[in-house]
Order: sequence, then C-alpha cells, then structure tokens
Amino acid sequence: MDVGVTRCWNGDPALKMQTPHEAICNSKEDFKPHASALRPALLAVIVSTAKDNKLNGLHIDIMDTLIFWNETNEPSSNLNSTIDCIITTAIDNRLNKSIYYMLLDKLTKMLHRSVTINWSFFENRLAEPNSETAKYYIDIMKRVLQCNVYIPELLPALTATLGNVRAMSELTTLFALAMAAARDRGEGEGEWLNRYRKVLDRLRRSDHGEYIKLLREAQKGFPGCCDETHFR
Repeated sequence: MDVGVTRCWNGDPALKMQTPHEAICNSKEDFKPHASALRPALLAVIVSTAKDNKLNGLHIDIMDTLIFWNETNEPSSNLNSTIDCIITTAIDNRLNKSIYYMLLDKLTKMLHRSVTINWSFFENRLAEPNSETAKYYIDIMKRVLQCNVYIPELLPALTATLGNVRAMSELTTLFALAMAAARDRGEGEGEWLNRYRKVLDRLRRSDHGEYIKLLREAQKGFPGCCDETHFR
C-alpha cells in the first residue's frame, strides 16, 4: 500500500473495522487519487476469490469502484481473468434479464481494446447460432467487438460457418464487427473479406431477399464488406 493510501486508511477509524477491499469500495471517492495503485490489487481480489469463475456481490462492488474511478484498464492477466468471470456469470444468469444485462453493462465498461478474450467460451457456439445458449454467447461477442476488441480466432470460424445459409442472418453483424476490429490492427482483412464476398455471391443467386438483408446488416458494422457491385 503506498503512502497516500496508508494515510487515507489511518485517518478514518471506520475503515479499520472493514476488510481492505470493503473499505476501499465503501470509500471509493476518498481513494480515487490512489486508483492506479489500487486497481491491480482489486482485480487480483476478484480473480482469487471468484469460485468457479462466478462473481458475487463483493466482486460487483469492486467492479463498480473500478468503473467509478474511470482508471484506464490497461491489459493484464487479472483483467483478462475478470472478463472471463463476467462472461461466466452472465451466462449462468442468462434467464434473469436484470442480472444478465447488468453484467454485460459492466463488461463493456471494463473492456480494454487489448484484452485477450478466452476463445474456449465461443468456439463451439457458432455452428448452431439459434440454440438457446448460443444466442447469448453471440450477444456477448457483439458487445465485445463493439468495444473494438480483436478476437483472432473469430474470423476463421465465422467464415466457415457462414457457408450455412441458416446461420447467416444471425452472424453477419458479428462478422462485420470482427472485420472492423481486424482492419484496425491490419490483421489479414483482405483474405476474410474475399471469402465473405464469395458467400454473398452464392446467396445472391439463391435467395435475393436474404441477400439484401445481409448487405444491410453488414453495412452497419463494416461498410467495407460490400462495394458497388453488390448493389447492382
């Protein structure tokens, strides 16, 4: 604990009756000047005490404190693990909409564009995008991508899945957002774009209505998915 934090701690007798992380959360305004020093330790508390990667009320309080401080969430292994915990807990509470969306709100506020997303959450969810659980994983992936987080395994998996026409309407927006994140990092945009356009060409010949729908969805996330030839 740095000198400033120690002085803040010693100056308030009420804080001494609480555990350190409880005291910090209950007095987050007082501790805000020391946010950069406290943030790594608070993330470590979440990771070390989240049983089976599931969050409890204390963890929510810690995340609220970190969000309140508005301290830049620089990438770290504990931040990555905290994101894992948020996703696990959100999926576990997917039928409780208030908890589910509360956790997703915190997820987007905790994300940093350089975090590493655990692909094992998602790798088996794309083949059946209309299944009961897959739609929640897809929802989470969309929110992650909207925060400009790059998931390197996603584009290859999506390109393979988009060959299945039944899956395309659910995954096109996801693909467009993934392309935008890849473009920002110069990660093989052309290869996946060419593959996607081939899928569009096949669909144009077989289902014109679905083709138009997918063009519209793709344009929202990544206008470069389509060019003038697709609108003729």
